[in-house]
Amino acid sequence: MVLTPEGERVLRDLAWQLQGIDAAITMRRDPVYVESERVAYVDVVPGKAEPWGWRNSPAYTFSKAFDWELMLPRPGDPVTRLPNFACFELKWLDADEFGHWSYTDFKVEINDRKRREWELFHALREGASLPEGVERVQSPEGMHIIEHLRRTYGSLRREATTEVPAISPVR
Repeated sequence: MVLTPEGERVLRDLAWQLQGIDAAITMRRDPVYVESERVAYVDVVPGKAEPWGWRNSPAYTFSKAFDWELMLPRPGDPVTRLPNFACFELKWLDADEFGHWSYTDFKVEINDRKRREWELFHALREGASLPEGVERVQSPEGMHIIEHLRRTYGSLRREATTEVPAISPVR
């Protein structure tokens, strides 16, 4: 996971507000498929925000979901959703990102994100035509693609969507 500079500022601003209270943070972690030091592919199709920050206490534990474990906020706890430009998740096209998955027969109702990531990864790795909702990004000469994306991801996300939610409570 890579925080953008905007994401770093958002988390820094939230730190004092959330200190000492029971709350959770949700955020999207849209995948970026890294091809080389200068080329990556960004999935701009909106994904679902998931819990990624919570108080470090025994009250917050993981529950077994259908295919994985999931931390769910407790009823009544405030939940803050970070903006979509806060971070992105790296997937390396030259690595076997999905080799540890036991199956790829994803259930439509609950595995949309997994299915899309698996399909995009394999389409990009095999050199198929660019899938819908994926943008190719090339960094300037002398700059690594990850640093380039850290600097440009916020504007890329804003251009790709008509709705850029502010930090807002989720009810």
